[in-house]
Amino acid sequence: MDIVDDFDKATSDAFKVLGNNGSIPTRKVETAFIPLEDSFKALKAIKTAVDLLSKNVPGYRNAMSKIQSAWPAAKSELAVDNYALDPKKPEDKKKIDQARAIFDRYFSAYSRILSTQVQAINEIGRHLDQFDKLTDKLIQIY
Repeated sequence: MDIVDDFDKATSDAFKVLGNNGSIPTRKVETAFIPLEDSFKALKAIKTAVDLLSKNVPGYRNAMSKIQSAWPAAKSELAVDNYALDPKKPEDKKKIDQARAIFDRYFSAYSRILSTQVQAINEIGRHLDQFDKLTDKLIQIY
């Protein structure tokens, strides 16, 4: 379907019916078609942006997945490290425990954040897929 070509065909068919003495007013019709080009340009820009986003979502999703996979190992390493201190010394043991607690809070907090980000990017991906289908439908008239 093409909105302009179909209008031209409709005009041609109407002239066949009207004959040589008939006429079709075009002033308001032409005014209606002027923003059509602008709408097509805007829709193409939207489609391009959606395509670009759609191409980048898997890369972001993959990177986030790698971070989530590496996170437990990093957390575990810091949870058992002695930070170059002697755990047999009471003062060092206290410092080690405090450092471990700091990193445990850090990794716990950011694990939740990372999980939320993965959920968000998955949701964005689903919306982009739907948006892509909708823009394809919109483009059909041009």
